Amino acid sequence: MTEKKDVKEEKKVVSIFDAYGTNPEKEKDGVWCDLLELPGARARVARFSNPNAQKMMKRLQEPYKRRLRTGKDLPDDVQEEILNKVMAHTILLELENVNAPDEKGVIRPVPNTPENFLVLLKDPRLKDFRDEIADYARTQDLYKQDDDEEAVENLKN
Repeated sequence: MTEKKDVKEEKKVVSIFDAYGTNPEKEKDGVWCDLLELPGARARVARFSNPNAQKMMKRLQEPYKRRLRTGKDLPDDVQEEILNKVMAHTILLELENVNAPDEKGVIRPVPNTPENFLVLLKDPRLKDFRDEIADYARTQDLYKQDDDEEAVENLKN
C-alpha cells in the first residue's frame, strides 16, 4: 500500500506581460515564418494589428465610410480586395526561397515587391498560401516580447 503525501500544488505567478505582452517592433517589422508546404521557404510576416496595416485599412475603407457607419457590410469582393492590398503592402513583407513561373513559364524567385505579393495573394489557386500568411499575422505568440526586462521598462515609461 502506498502512502498518500500531502503535496501542496505550487502556483506559478504569471505576469500580464507574459500572457499578453507583444513586441511592437516585431508586430510592425515582421517575424520570419516557415512556409509549411515549401521546405526551406520562409515569409516575413507583420501582425494584422500593426500601425501600417491599420492606417492602410482605414484609407482603403474611406470610400465606404458612410456604408460602414450605418452598419452595412461591404460586398465580399470589396472586402477581399481591401484585405489583399493590406496584406500585400503591410503584412507580407518578404519572401525567401519562394519561386513561381514568370510570364514565359520559367521558374524564378519571386521578387519582393507588394505588387508581386498582391498577384500571389489574389490568385484563387493560392488561397491556402494566403490563409497561411493570414494565420501567422493573427498568431499572438509569434510577436511576444523577448523578456520580462522589456515589460518592466515599458511599465516605467
